[in-house]
Amino acid sequence: MDVVVTGASGFVGSHACRYLHAAGHSVTAVMRDSSVAPELPCPIARITRLDAGTDWYDILNGKDAVLHAAARVHVLADNEDNTLRDFRRTNAKATEHLARMAAKCGVKRFVFVSTIGVLGNYSVAPFTEEKAPMPCNAYSISKCEAEEALRKVAEDTGLEVVILRPPLVYGPGVKANFYKLMRAIYKEIPLPFGVAENARHFVSITNFCSLITLALTHPKARGHTYLVADTEAISTHDLILRLADYMNKRPRLIPVPLLLLRLGALLLKKERMFYSICSSLQIDTSKAQRELGWQPVQPLEEGLQETVHWFMEQQQEKS
Repeated sequence: MDVVVTGASGFVGSHACRYLHAAGHSVTAVMRDSSVAPELPCPIARITRLDAGTDWYDILNGKDAVLHAAARVHVLADNEDNTLRDFRRTNAKATEHLARMAAKCGVKRFVFVSTIGVLGNYSVAPFTEEKAPMPCNAYSISKCEAEEALRKVAEDTGLEVVILRPPLVYGPGVKANFYKLMRAIYKEIPLPFGVAENARHFVSITNFCSLITLALTHPKARGHTYLVADTEAISTHDLILRLADYMNKRPRLIPVPLLLLRLGALLLKKERMFYSICSSLQIDTSKAQRELGWQPVQPLEEGLQETVHWFMEQQQEKS
């Protein structure tokens, strides 16, 4: 299969390029002109912009499928400059434009990397594909709108759209909030999550790429949405303990009551940060297992150890 991967300079996109290439697919890695290219085993195509005016013809013509992993992303420190309008322009309108151009160029399948945040930022019962959307921030709202636009494109053109909703993805090369957590543990900074006995699902990049491959190739995936996660959920408290153990560091967990943490988050206008760290978010992946025969190929422990190993190598290179 001849696959175009957008966002190839990013964490998910770069891993997907390597994974798909290793599986025998022909891959074209797409990234912006301003992006620093990671080491990839495939040709690189550059774009100057990612919006509703991007010219995709030369990149898409003759290709079989698109994995759209490019996006404007959020981090816990998002500020007022990250407006809904900005997210919509990059994540919703640009996605619809890319999909319509893909259909015009004869692309058969379009796999979209969405987010579990489309369903909400915490769960009472495990999320399933049947749950009604409840996006709660600009990033997840824009992703939800992109999903809706893609369904319309599929209806209008016959493009085979597959939507994937991952939680936080981790692995070697991870950036943003997971990296910041590892750095805090490495520096033995006190963390106020000693009583955060929640249950959150994450997904290793290896597990995610294994589902991406099926989403691109499996006949039954056409027109479907799939949730993805590791087999095991973990509490924030236990996650910190495991990461510290793999680093051979002493975890400095302070048992701050969750009520006080939430109050502090409200006062500091960081309520989303509180829910992202302290609430439960469990995911039912039985649909992907049932329809596509997908199974997580990497246990949580192995994925975390692999991530920490990469992180420690980074620290040694800096010293």
